[in-house]
Parts: sequence; structure tokens; C-alpha cells
Amino acid sequence: MKVALVGLGGAAVHGHLPALRALEMQGLLNLVAAADHALKPRTRAEVTLRGVPVFTSAESMLASVESDILIIATEPSSHARLIELAFGHGVHVVCEKPLVVTQHHLAIAQAAARGSRELAIMTTHQYRYSSTWIRVSPWIRAANALGMPFSMLVEVGRPGVEDPHAASDWRTELSTSGGVLADHGAHFIALAWMIDSTMSVLGGGRTYEGVGSERSWARIRVGSGVLELRMSTASSTRRSRVEVRVPGVSLDWQGGRAALRVAGRGVASWRAGALSDRDYLDSLYPAFYRDCLHNLSDNRWRVRRSTESLDVGAVLVDLIARLAE
Repeated sequence: MKVALVGLGGAAVHGHLPALRALEMQGLLNLVAAADHALKPRTRAEVTLRGVPVFTSAESMLASVESDILIIATEPSSHARLIELAFGHGVHVVCEKPLVVTQHHLAIAQAAARGSRELAIMTTHQYRYSSTWIRVSPWIRAANALGMPFSMLVEVGRPGVEDPHAASDWRTELSTSGGVLADHGAHFIALAWMIDSTMSVLGGGRTYEGVGSERSWARIRVGSGVLELRMSTASSTRRSRVEVRVPGVSLDWQGGRAALRVAGRGVASWRAGALSDRDYLDSLYPAFYRDCLHNLSDNRWRVRRSTESLDVGAVLVDLIARLAE
């Protein structure tokens, strides 16, 4: 499988490239080209990616090098254009989250329709490969299948511009980034989609008092349950907490541990990857890529993964539009 990468910033350096190198050593793929419009990341890539041609644009890269997949690791405002470009060249797309946060979602949906079942959009929603999510998600799906009410409460705190893992300038431009709900909420909306793809925005709000001090919340109907997001870039530390409740059972996942209670009594507790730990989140990229490579030849899988990307993107577009009113 021939892979090309556009965007050589933090997501590529810490998440995509280590995973690609590991899989390349296993003979599962071949990184054939990379691109970035900025000189500094290109220069760094020319040193670290020896033998891989590095281009100034995705346009010149795709016109010069044959590939099967384009990985898009650029800022969100460029995603729609690059997805359309990739489909125009007949290649699959792996796109960093959020897929899109503006009306450009329609352009992506139209491009996907033109690509039909042959091409896939695979958004990087890697949280599903966490061992804790794999362990608890079946009973949430079972509750939903029975029409039982459930809730997912997600609290995320990040220290804004002081966070070395999220210092990109685009994150502070709410009109093009979607803010913290698009940046972090996209992952949990994708997890909720796995429970039930029927989703609708119930409400949301945002306060913003300057660079690095956004506080946002959202409520989203998911099948027979509700996903509630409470997110801030005004936290003193990196923190993440997920609380899941179905009748009689609850899960509390935070700080590297998960605890399960049944009828109010603790029945299990285990070490769990902390969703505030950047290294842990980056370690989930190889599983994401293995899943994609293993299933990419399956029509039904491609359609489902593309549908997920578009559905999650549609929820984000709706949510961000409401917050902007």
C-alpha cells in the first residue's frame, strides 16, 4: 500500500509518522512522499525521512508520485480542499480530526458520493482502540439496543496556549478550528456514533475570554441516550474524565484508572490509558492504521467508515454553527 502524507506538524511527527514507520518495517505499507507548505517542517522531514521525496504542496505531490492513500495531517480549514483533491486523483483519504467544522462538509459529502464505494474517508478517531473502550462499549451498545437510557459525560481540560502538546496557532481561531469541541469533542462523538449512528444536537454553549480561555459544552442525543461534553482550554493541567451510566451500572474513567460499579457497589477497577496522556493517545495510531489496512478492500467497511466520518462531521458542523449564532 503506497501512502502519501500532507502536513508535517505535531500530529504527523508524534502520531502518524511513528506508526507509519513501524508498519513500513513490517512490510504493510510504503511511505512514498510527504508535503508541507512551510519550510521548517519540510527541512526537518528531508532529514528524518531519508529517501522520501518532500514536496511544497499536496497538488505537486499527487501529480508526481503514485499513491493509494493520502494522509491529511494539516489544520482543519484545509481538509475539505485536500479531500476533494485526493478523490480527484482516485486515492483513499485518512484525515486528522476534526474532519470539517464549516459548510465545506457538503463539498466533502459530494466528493465522497462521486467516489462512491470505491474510495474511503477514514478520520483519525483512534480512541476506539483503547483497551478500556473495547472492554466497556459492548454493554453500552447492548443497553442502547434494548432502548434503555444511557449517558456519557465527558470532561476535558487543557491548559490552552500553555499546553506544549496543543500549541498550534490554528487552535485559537474558532471560526476555522471549531474550538475545543471540534478538537477534542470529535473523538467522543465518534465513540458515541459506534453506539448508535442516530445523533442530533440538543444544545450547546461557549464562553471565550481571550486566547487560551475557551469553555464550551454540548448535549447530543445518541440513540436512547445522551452524550454530554464539558470542555475547557482554561484548565491548570491536562485532564480527561469519562463517566458512562446505564441503569444499575456506571463506569468512571480518569487519571489512568477505570472503576466499574454495579447497583452502587464497586465490582472492578483497573489501570486504563489516560486520555489526557499525549503519549498514550499517540500509541493508539498503529492500531488505527492496522485496522484501515486490513479492511480497506472490504466494500462494506469502506462505506461504514466513510459514513461515520461524514456523520460525525455533520454533527460538528451543526454544533459549531449553533455556537456561532
